[in-house]
Amino acid sequence: MAAQAQQKHQCGTDGLHDHKMATDAVYAKRMHDFDARYTGGNIKKGPQTAGTYVIPVVVHVMHKGEALGVGTNITDEEIRNQIKAVNERFRKAAGSVGDGNGADTGFEFALAVRDPQGNCTNGITRTDMTNVALYMNNGVQYDTNGSGITDGALKALDYWDSNRYYNIWIVSEFDNGMSAFSGYAYYASAHGLSYDGAVILSDYFANSESITTTHELGHAFNLYHTFEGDAAGTACPTVINGCGTGLGDCCLDTAPHIRNTDCTTTGTNSCDPTNTDLSFKHNYMTYSVAYNCQNMFSNDQKNRAIDAATLIRGSLLAANGNMSLVPPALTSATFTISTSIVCLGNSVNLMDASSCIPKNYLAESAWAGINFTWTITNGTGMYVFNTQNVNFTPPVAGTYSINLAITMGNATFTTTMANAITVLSNAESVQACIPDPGQVGNFGYSVNNVVFNNINNETPLSIGGYENFKCSSATSVYTGSTYPLSVSIKSGNSYTENYRAYIDYNNNGSFEAGEMVASGSVPNLTAQTFTTDVTIPANAVQGSLLTMRVIGEAIDLTDAEVACTAEFYVADIEDYGIYIMVPLGTTEFSAKTITMAPNPANSLVTLSAQSEIESVTLYNMLGQVVLTKTVNATQSDLDVSGLSAGTYVVHASAQGKTAVLKLVKQ
Repeated sequence: MAAQAQQKHQCGTDGLHDHKMATDAVYAKRMHDFDARYTGGNIKKGPQTAGTYVIPVVVHVMHKGEALGVGTNITDEEIRNQIKAVNERFRKAAGSVGDGNGADTGFEFALAVRDPQGNCTNGITRTDMTNVALYMNNGVQYDTNGSGITDGALKALDYWDSNRYYNIWIVSEFDNGMSAFSGYAYYASAHGLSYDGAVILSDYFANSESITTTHELGHAFNLYHTFEGDAAGTACPTVINGCGTGLGDCCLDTAPHIRNTDCTTTGTNSCDPTNTDLSFKHNYMTYSVAYNCQNMFSNDQKNRAIDAATLIRGSLLAANGNMSLVPPALTSATFTISTSIVCLGNSVNLMDASSCIPKNYLAESAWAGINFTWTITNGTGMYVFNTQNVNFTPPVAGTYSINLAITMGNATFTTTMANAITVLSNAESVQACIPDPGQVGNFGYSVNNVVFNNINNETPLSIGGYENFKCSSATSVYTGSTYPLSVSIKSGNSYTENYRAYIDYNNNGSFEAGEMVASGSVPNLTAQTFTTDVTIPANAVQGSLLTMRVIGEAIDLTDAEVACTAEFYVADIEDYGIYIMVPLGTTEFSAKTITMAPNPANSLVTLSAQSEIESVTLYNMLGQVVLTKTVNATQSDLDVSGLSAGTYVVHASAQGKTAVLKLVKQ
């Protein structure tokens, strides 16, 4: 993902829109009529109301036959992360990637929970394109002289009624890579038609840092590029505050300008010298020569998008009878936690992960007719929350159990995760070894991404000095298990960049030669990600938060620097928290009274018993809880569609006994 983070968004919407305006009279009239509301400075707003506009989305992954998570076959988690990032940007969510300037648009996007046949869905479809040679060789055709499957042919393979769902197709490339766009979308004039929707390259959609999806969804609700009318980047728009295709973006609070702006630009706007408002350079609907410095929609863009949603795309809204975000039934209650290990004073995110329940992945969400109750206990205190997702800051050290109850109508499902969170008070780091703080932010010598188990921490490409992530980025691991450690480093203009990673297994406050778990170096002007397998030794200290230190240093990294007895040159040092536990025993037994089928399974697996099953817990082979469910019935379906392929241990409890079964997820 580090390489993707350097991609620059380019949009293919204009070419398709211009073609439709020239060849499709109905499409053109819809657009002209809508833009007429914004001409001459006499803006006529639609019947806007304060609140949230939630758009049901279906994502069609058009993959090349790869295994899930490989190449174009992006994972459910990557899709959910993109939806979350889009919502953070449209809602200007505090403390998130969308926490910038501008307006909270009130728009949210949620994966559909009801498919066209009225069944539960996760809002994601997958189409294996290996039998479509034109796609396999070239992707999607964009240019009339290009190569690939046509836009229409692509969408005909997997399409849901665009009156009820906003369709997004995830694809491999355009014109065999010759058209350098990251995606495109049709304006609201296409609403209800079979070609309506967005088409986005898989690597951009899988990268939640990319603003491509946010940008294309802006087009879907009739937001022009802020540089509309710049003659393909060759001249300033001829009309100040113009409105319409080739004229302007119809928003008075975005100054006319030429595309490919620089986010560091100061002074006056060359297209409007009297206007010192340069906020357009941060707008999601512009291009920037810097990656992802866009962080805002303007207030006029907000109002225009709401008009598009209410006047043209109104059939997508639940207020107008759309049932795409109304669950057909309540099937189970499940949740995820951001970390099972946390230092006192830090928070844990609890996210509802129940199947067939709509989600916006934001801290605040509400769905008509669905109620959530979280009960968190540590033996002495009880903490109750009634939102879909919870950001919980444990008040004291100890172990916390979590119960989630979801009610819809007369049905209530509950699940409990015992000892879900361990809160530590002893999180002191070893000696900090702080490099020269005057170098922070300078040069290009850095450790910029560390991935280890559920730690995934990206930091700037410039020098960061010493940073202590021990409490904010911690993970639990098991003795005898092996985990990949990925470290991304970058060198500057003149020198090599070296790195070493250590885990203080004996918790003695120093990093010894036997505790080095990874190392590497790159020559000048090079960025590279190193991946090393780390096996946790049986004699490692357990029950304490240990320190994993990753050190990057230019020219040479010496043992004396590691020991903090010599000065660094231009170092980047990061500490992380590692909590070591003993894995689950591998001894298995099964109660003859409990059965599980099918096994292997792809999506649903049914547990049946002669007597009532009280609860079910799924563990991965490291002993980590991945799913819990309170059953209290003789039969229950488990939705495992969101789990990665592999082997899981199922604990089914009944009448005071626990049956342990092995499940293979395909």
